[in-house]
Amino acid sequence: MQLKRADKRIGSKAAAYFVVIWSALCILCYFRIQESSAMLQLHTILLSTNSSSEKEKSKLSKIEDSTSMSSPSSTAPISLAAGMTEYTPKEGHVPTGVLSTKNKRYFDNIRFRIDNVHVYDRCKAYSFLLPNATVRDTKPVHRRIFFGSLLADEPWELLEIIAAETYQLFSGMVFVESNRTQHFSIRPLQRIGKENELQKMFGVGRIQIRTYVNEDPLILDLAREHEQRQEILTGWKEMGMTAEDVGYIADADETFSRDFLKAVQECPNIEMLNYNSHKCHPIKARLQGAARIFEALPDCIAQRRTWHHPDMVIGACIEVIGASSVNPVAPREAQFLRSEGFGSQCNEAGLQNITDGNYPLYNAADFRRACGGQMIRNTARGHTEYSAFHFHNFFANFNQTRFKYKSYGHPQYGAFRKKLEDLHEDLELVYRCVHNMTNADNTTSTKVDPERIHQREEGGLLGTKPHWPVYFHDDDYRARKYQSLYDELIADEIQRQAYIKGRQEAELARRANIIKNSKLKNVLPY
Repeated sequence: MQLKRADKRIGSKAAAYFVVIWSALCILCYFRIQESSAMLQLHTILLSTNSSSEKEKSKLSKIEDSTSMSSPSSTAPISLAAGMTEYTPKEGHVPTGVLSTKNKRYFDNIRFRIDNVHVYDRCKAYSFLLPNATVRDTKPVHRRIFFGSLLADEPWELLEIIAAETYQLFSGMVFVESNRTQHFSIRPLQRIGKENELQKMFGVGRIQIRTYVNEDPLILDLAREHEQRQEILTGWKEMGMTAEDVGYIADADETFSRDFLKAVQECPNIEMLNYNSHKCHPIKARLQGAARIFEALPDCIAQRRTWHHPDMVIGACIEVIGASSVNPVAPREAQFLRSEGFGSQCNEAGLQNITDGNYPLYNAADFRRACGGQMIRNTARGHTEYSAFHFHNFFANFNQTRFKYKSYGHPQYGAFRKKLEDLHEDLELVYRCVHNMTNADNTTSTKVDPERIHQREEGGLLGTKPHWPVYFHDDDYRARKYQSLYDELIADEIQRQAYIKGRQEAELARRANIIKNSKLKNVLPY
């Protein structure tokens, strides 16, 4: 009887042990199956990224020996099979881009036609005439314009576009280059010592390229950008700018039209440039461009959007140039914002600390950040209303474009992994322009604009009214620029897929190595 009870207890324990062991084996098998499934999914992704249309492969085979992720004129092409290599600026090396092959005389003829419009007609188009003025009594004045801009990784192509528009119009130019991006990433200086090239390009004798170095990691984003921009005012002062001269600050991809710059130089009645009419009041003292937006190429024109830069201010209202004994220097918050009551807003509360009618001087940040300002448009019959141009995303290649979206402005996580058209609505517009898609066509991009603000002029440049940028009169340049972007777009997508494949393979190898080296038996390490 006792033996039977002992056998029964032993049998029960054996059964319990069997259940425990069986359950453990089941759990282990479950996780092994899950691991195998995950590995299978990863391999499926790798295979899918390897698949592209025969048309794209054929196109790639034609361009992979000549297309690199640096300049289109580069002599060292990258292997597309190796995947996308993230763009890194190189010290002393400026990307080229697509350049016009026309000689100087070609552009001189275009500028001559613009420059020789009668001063009365030009000033009338921008409402810059004296009251009751006539053709006979309208005589040109002679204002000096001093230009300033930041420089980063813009290609020579973009600077040539700006130079063709503004050739020989400025009395001095100041460029400022930093050794760090807005987000404190190190970048090499590329244009130091290239003053002679810029003097020849712009037809201007006095040009400075100033270096901005600030190793304080707490100064980031717009605070760093505007501190860098403040260097422009110091350069102007060194060049002899006076209270009667005009200060003009732009980003490197912006310019007033040549016709408008001639009006600023010559027209007798421009209220924003008359210190005595406003004493630096923020509503009246700043002149803003109404800029037509070109996205990445001359024929990709935003249809219903206007950019509200660049900007001009009379010297008497600019810090370092104007009289701080008359017009105060505004106290600041967050390095660049005017404090409350000193023009922080263009209303009674925003100006409550100004009691004598003399408003604060403009620092470089105020050119772009202050409230107020007057946007000037062209009202001449047969001409476009725009007084300025914004050449947005005019980079030498899309690898540079991705670097911008990774490192400047509002940085995007995964800028080298996303489809180009998924990075921003502007690039979705570029995608449609390059593929000649209408505004009614939809791409598969996640950045399709539901309100359809990002639409294109479907007729391209020739479907719009002049004034056109001087450089864009070259139809051969426009054709080559389009073909370059078409080739770049295909190469960029194939390289992006190879880039993702390389990262996935590295992740697979990492996981396999963890499993191989794990010292825990029968337990997965994750």
